[in-house]
Amino acid sequence: MRLVYLALGWVCGIVLAANNPFLSSSLSLAWLILSGLALACIWLLRDRWRRFTFALLAMTMGGLRMSLAPTGSEIARFNNQGGVTVVGAVSSAPELRESGARFRVSVSALIRDGEHYPIRGEVLVLTTARSSLKPGDQVRATGLLQRPGEFDRFSWNDHLARSGVFSVMRDASIDLLAKGQEVSLQTLLYDLNQRAGRRIAAWLPAPQSALLKGILLGDESGLSPELREDFNATGAAHVIAISGFNMIVLGGTVVSLLRRARLAPFAMAIFAILTIMFYAILVGADAPVMRAALMSCLLITAGALRRRVFTPASLAFAVIVLSIGNPGVLWDIGFQLSAIATLGIMLLVDPLGAGLQRLLYALFPASAGRVAQALLAESLAVSLAAYLATLPLILRHFGRLSLLALPVNLLIVPAQAPLLIMGLLATLTALLAPLPAQLLYWLGLLPLSWTIEVVRAAALLPMASAEVQMDPRLVTATYLGLLLAALIAVQRHSVVQRLSRVLASHAGGVTALLLAAGLALLLVATRLGRPDDLLHLWLLDVGHANAILLQGPAGEHILIDGGSSPSRLMTAIGDRLPFHDRRLELLAVTVPDPGTLESLQALLQRYDLGLLLHNGQRELPPALVQAADTVITPVAGNILQLGKGLEIDVLHPQSRPLPDERQTSSYALVLRVRFGSVSFLLPGTLDREGQQQMLASSTVAPATVLQLPLHGAARSLEADLLLYTKAQLTLLHSDPDDLRNRHGNPDAEVLNLLGNTPLLRSDRTVSVHLWSDGVKLWRDQWPQEQAGN
Repeated sequence: MRLVYLALGWVCGIVLAANNPFLSSSLSLAWLILSGLALACIWLLRDRWRRFTFALLAMTMGGLRMSLAPTGSEIARFNNQGGVTVVGAVSSAPELRESGARFRVSVSALIRDGEHYPIRGEVLVLTTARSSLKPGDQVRATGLLQRPGEFDRFSWNDHLARSGVFSVMRDASIDLLAKGQEVSLQTLLYDLNQRAGRRIAAWLPAPQSALLKGILLGDESGLSPELREDFNATGAAHVIAISGFNMIVLGGTVVSLLRRARLAPFAMAIFAILTIMFYAILVGADAPVMRAALMSCLLITAGALRRRVFTPASLAFAVIVLSIGNPGVLWDIGFQLSAIATLGIMLLVDPLGAGLQRLLYALFPASAGRVAQALLAESLAVSLAAYLATLPLILRHFGRLSLLALPVNLLIVPAQAPLLIMGLLATLTALLAPLPAQLLYWLGLLPLSWTIEVVRAAALLPMASAEVQMDPRLVTATYLGLLLAALIAVQRHSVVQRLSRVLASHAGGVTALLLAAGLALLLVATRLGRPDDLLHLWLLDVGHANAILLQGPAGEHILIDGGSSPSRLMTAIGDRLPFHDRRLELLAVTVPDPGTLESLQALLQRYDLGLLLHNGQRELPPALVQAADTVITPVAGNILQLGKGLEIDVLHPQSRPLPDERQTSSYALVLRVRFGSVSFLLPGTLDREGQQQMLASSTVAPATVLQLPLHGAARSLEADLLLYTKAQLTLLHSDPDDLRNRHGNPDAEVLNLLGNTPLLRSDRTVSVHLWSDGVKLWRDQWPQEQAGN
């Protein structure tokens, strides 16, 4: 237990030095003197006081270590001094986001006003382009260096300073000077991570593939903002984050599976630790991941040794070791959550597990209760212990209390163990032999879909989360009490409960039953995904952009444009296509918008393309062209005939634009989809000039449904278009909160032109989904907007 007192002293010294600048670097000698005095006291005082003098020594050494931590860098003196150019090597894996990419650059030179400065330092670069850079690439970044900044509840300055970054370059212009030639462990891990991510995206639909990439690879870039917010609001974000929770669930599951083989506890622990380390390497083995892996291994080792005293002592040792290299890690939220979750599991998992066992026995019949207790009790106890222990910290940092966190976690936590195991096995198999991995991915699709749908359903409920402010002093008092309870309990209980004997005796049968049920559900899902002889149309939620998905009566899928958010597009399509369907029969690019083209290229990771239509204004990306079976530049009058009576008329452009034609919305591709007596006119981003050309050509015919062009922008709708189409219903793609909606579309005058024609808006309805049998037209029963509203 001396390690616990040493860790307490060490942490107190670091915090004292950090909060009192006069005790920092200028007085490093004073810390050394105090350390010498404390060391002398250890030998002079009696044995019973030595633990306190050891703590005093650790406190002085912690203060000395903090006093030596850097508080700035050479390059920081150029912050807020105008535009500069930095040259250096990419030192971190690019983190892809909706708005672009961010990565760190290890700077070797800086250029300002034509002068070159040899300089060292780390810069965090933010760019609006979704970069394909890799660690080790030599780049030149141009922009304005700035201090990171402060936010309401978060200091970005302090957060980045703890990792040695004191400068940020936003909206940087990036030039690649040379690809990294040196093969390092970082580049090997990055390549492995990217290969695994491509396999997952290819074999699973979105958003399931995005969730699995977040859980297995730490890559959350594929998650749409809406889905990520749903996980945050329902207290389930720990499932996505690479944390001690996922590590402990994975290790515990491996131990449970191996226990049936009657291996020695220590051998099982070794195998579980190796699995956790492989998982950590697959994720990328960065500092937060390795911290979570280290603490998870400590818990598993404690269980193998059956010594509860090992857990707090080893946790204390981990805190000291991790903060020696970087004392600022003590303020890292991820580190705090991992450490406190580990402490909470050590202290609370036994009483919670016993209570859950009694509850499950009460809820289920005798035999079913034993099976339920064996399958659920331990994983739920671990999740609840971690959640309850970290709740005060979550409230302190994020100010949000998820009112549904407990029921949501009770529903999704049992699915995480099979999800992790099948996901890891499938990804490892896909890296070695891709084809056999498909079945494993499909089995993993079940717990992935369950997790997503539970979280989405819970997020729709009122009061899913509430704003709560918690006094930092109350947080401190809570954790001091938790630490005191841990010290008192450490002598009396074992660290990990033994798994139920019921699970040990029936594990084979239960596993076979679960696999059979999973295969049955896959067969049912496949049957439900078959064509229903109806035409379906969805306005996809991709922000303030055009994206329409159609499913024909024969089951063909047609995508028109796609917006500029790859993650939202992949999620929207994955939600609607059958999980086994990996083909888009027709893709129409109405205008060659760069953001749309980038999103469409992301589809190629999973979907094959049949026919590709575009208006011919400029060359499409080679990857998109090569992926399609056929590429056509149609003109007005062309008709495409698909299965079971579905036809698509091309109404515009009237002729192929010249190769050097100025790119405008006047040449946008306009399609009219016909099925029986029901038709949809989809002008997309066609401006009034193009509408006038289309009307003059007499190609416009009546349509049941009309999409408002250009998101209903001011002066975007030709009044005669409404007169000729005689539409019974209008559709509007809009998102007032999107940064691209600079003019506040839709325009009130355009809406007034509609009169009493019903309007369905993507920003005012939960879902815009229409379907028809060729005679009648149905829509989701969500609120509709009258035209004038």
